[in-house]
Amino acid sequence: MARTPAEYYSLARQFLRGSPGGAAPPAVPAPDYWLPPATNRAATAPTKPPNGKRGSFRDQFRNALIEVLWKKHVGTWVENTAGYMGLTIVSSSVVPKAQLLTWNTDYGSVDCSLNVLQKATSGANRLVYIMANASAIDPDPLTCYLWLHDMQTGSWELDRFDTGSGTALAFGNIGATTAPLSMRFVNNAGTLTGYINGVDLTGPVVDGTPLPAGRVGLACSVASFRFDDWQCTKL
Repeated sequence: MARTPAEYYSLARQFLRGSPGGAAPPAVPAPDYWLPPATNRAATAPTKPPNGKRGSFRDQFRNALIEVLWKKHVGTWVENTAGYMGLTIVSSSVVPKAQLLTWNTDYGSVDCSLNVLQKATSGANRLVYIMANASAIDPDPLTCYLWLHDMQTGSWELDRFDTGSGTALAFGNIGATTAPLSMRFVNNAGTLTGYINGVDLTGPVVDGTPLPAGRVGLACSVASFRFDDWQCTKL
């Protein structure tokens, strides 16, 4: 039987709403976390950003998909399905010698943290870093903030790099540390703070000319470190 366009339209609407006289199909609830675009999908579903700002994320390194979120710049990084990030090879020509930074470059004011699950097993210096506001990376001159700790010697330092030239904004020594260890770095509109194991070591350090937005990530100086539970919240 031939139908008019209006009749086809009416039937289509009934189909989408459910059969005539029947219940409408159940609504599909929205996910409780923000998923980045498909080209930048996190290795694990990020938790819902506490402030709802696009780009905040958490990665627990559980399903070996680092290429879609992280841009591996220096070193051979390996994401283990047991839930940690490690590496096997570092570079001898750059500092930091192994760098793992995000593809996205729009991180300005941030609160970043990570856990060190395993301390490197060799090396006179065994440094771990949080990198923020990185606008250029190897092999280009590096511009970024570096919050670093040498787990072997105990030294810590908050540095600002401008086209490869570093300035120490704060430094000290807490003695040698062991894993597990937590690191946290906050840049709140140029007011910088560095933490180790929850302790504020730097106090607020004010950078009068804060670096522009850039990449965020983690780094280290020697192989055999293991990292877990990276988090970054845009402020």
